[in-house]
Parts: sequence; C-alpha cells; structure tokens
Amino acid sequence: MQPASAQEKYSAQQPAQATAKALILAAETGAVDNAALRAISALDTLAASQTLGRLHHQRRMLVKGGAGPSTYYQLADLPGQPLFQTQGLAGNGLNANTSDLPAPLLAAIAALSAKPRKDKLWPLILWLCSIRPYSAEQLARQLNRQVVALKTGHLNLLREQQGLLEYLHREVVNLPQQAYVTSTAGRRWLAEQGIVL
Repeated sequence: MQPASAQEKYSAQQPAQATAKALILAAETGAVDNAALRAISALDTLAASQTLGRLHHQRRMLVKGGAGPSTYYQLADLPGQPLFQTQGLAGNGLNANTSDLPAPLLAAIAALSAKPRKDKLWPLILWLCSIRPYSAEQLARQLNRQVVALKTGHLNLLREQQGLLEYLHREVVNLPQQAYVTSTAGRRWLAEQGIVL
C-alpha cells in the first residue's frame, strides 16, 4: 500500500474540520446556515449542505429550521447539555426589562402617537438598540407596534438602506433569536439628533 498524498490527507481531514466548524459556529452564534459554513471553511455549496445534512439527519446533533434558502440549523438538545436558547438569550441581554432604560427614553416612548412618523420613531429604535440588542418582537412590544409593520417599514430600512442598524449575529441572518444593534453610523446619527449615549 502506497502512502497517501498530501491532497488525499487534506481531503480526508476536510469533512471532520468542517463538521467541527459547523458545531462551533452553531454554539457561538446560536445557529449555522450554508453561507456561514462556507464563509469559515473551504467548502462549496454542495459540500456545506451535505455536512449540515449529515449533522442533522445522521448524527442528530443539529436541528433544522426554516426552509429553502432560509434554512438554518441549531444545536440539538443533547442529554447533559443545557438548552441553548436560554443560554443564548441571557448572554445577549435579550431578557432584560425596561427598568434600566433612561427616563428621557421612556418618556419619549410613552409620548409616541398611534402612527408616529419615522422622524419620531427612528431615534427611539436606534436609542434602544444602542443600549442592548433587541429582537424585532421586543422592539414591537416596547414601542407598541405590529412586528411585521415595524420590520418592513422601519427596521429593514434602517439596516439595509440607511446602515444605522445591524444584525447582532451577522454570520447567520436567519437566526430565530436574531437581534438588532445600533451601528457606528447609527450612533453618530443619534449624536447629530442631540441624543447623547
């Protein structure tokens, strides 16, 4: 039997490394998807899908969520491991209540009309997200708005077009626990509006 070439050794190690990277990414960010795995490994789209599928179907180490291009995987609740969601939410500060919000911010939120204009709502969204990460649902609850309308009419615009918000977990945009944080540009914009953080 001939010794394996360097390429054969590399090819044999690649799946194990990709598997480890997928599990680490899922543990660190809360989920992993095909694009995120490809970004941190040398895998192509098919190989990344096969790796994630193997971890889901055969090894049952990942749980599948979403569908089609929005498919993501989270760590399975294995015996002896804590539930990931409670660990991730506490670490992100997403369970915090309003008692730690500044009084001027609470007053501005209370003064919002039923259909506020963006010049009234956007500073409050950015101010909240500069204090800690907020999910769309939490922002909607805090601001007494509908989640879908808030996302389509404000959060998406602030993130995609204005660059004033960004995702907390940029690696996996489809993460169910995704949250928003104010970007550096958003903090500058708040300062221009007279809101000192």
